[in-house]
Amino acid sequence: MKNALLIFLVAWVANSLWADDLTRVIQQRLKDQGYYYGEVDGRGGEETSAAIRRFQIRHGLQVTGQLDDETLQSLDVSRKSVARPSPGDQENGSSFGDRANEDYGTQAPRQYDPRTLPQPEEPNNYSQMQPPPSAAPRVLTSFQQLFAATIYERSPAQIQENVLYAVQGELMRSGFFRSVINGRPGPATTEAIVRFQQEAGLTVNGRLDGETLNALQAFPGQRNGPPEEGSR
Repeated sequence: MKNALLIFLVAWVANSLWADDLTRVIQQRLKDQGYYYGEVDGRGGEETSAAIRRFQIRHGLQVTGQLDDETLQSLDVSRKSVARPSPGDQENGSSFGDRANEDYGTQAPRQYDPRTLPQPEEPNNYSQMQPPPSAAPRVLTSFQQLFAATIYERSPAQIQENVLYAVQGELMRSGFFRSVINGRPGPATTEAIVRFQQEAGLTVNGRLDGETLNALQAFPGQRNGPPEEGSR
C-alpha cells in the first residue's frame, strides 16, 4: 500500500513539473508577442488564460482560454517538445529571459497623459463574437475620415492627434495594435479598430465613431479623452 502511494505521489509531482514547464513556455511565447503581461512563472491562472484568449481572438481560433491542439500549433509549441522532468530534478526557474513590455507612455508628452491605461476586461460571451469580415473596411488616412460624424470631426488637429494617440495606446494594451504609437491614421490603426469592434460587438467600419469612442473611453472627460473644456 505504501509503495503504491509513493508511486502515485512521484507520478503526480512529475506531471505537475512538466505542466508548469509547458505553461512557462506558453507564457513566454505570449509575452514575446504582446498578449501576456504577467510574470513568466509557469503557474498559469486567470492572467495566463486571458492572454490565451487574446491570442485566440487575434488568430481567429476557437476562444476557450485553454491550450488546445489548435492553439499550441499556432504558437508553434508541441507538447512533445517540452521535456518532461524526472521526479528527482530540481526546478531552477525559467530558461527564458523576460522581455520588458513596451510602454507607449515613453512617447513624447501630449496635452494630456494617456499612460495610465488599465487592462480591458475580457468579454463574457466569446461565442457571440463576429468572425472576421470577408471584405475589410478601407484604410482611413485622414482625421476627417476617422472621426466622421463625431465631436472630433472638426476639432483642432492637435486634439485629434492626441485622442488617436491615446486610442492607439489602449488598443496596444489590449493586444490589437502592433505598430508605432504616433497619433496618425494608417493601415495598422484601421486593422486594430476593426478587430476591437469585432470583439466588442460594434459596427465594424474601421472608424472611431461614437460607439467605438465610448467603448474606448475616449470622449472628453473620459479616461482616454481630452479635458472637456479643450475638446473643441
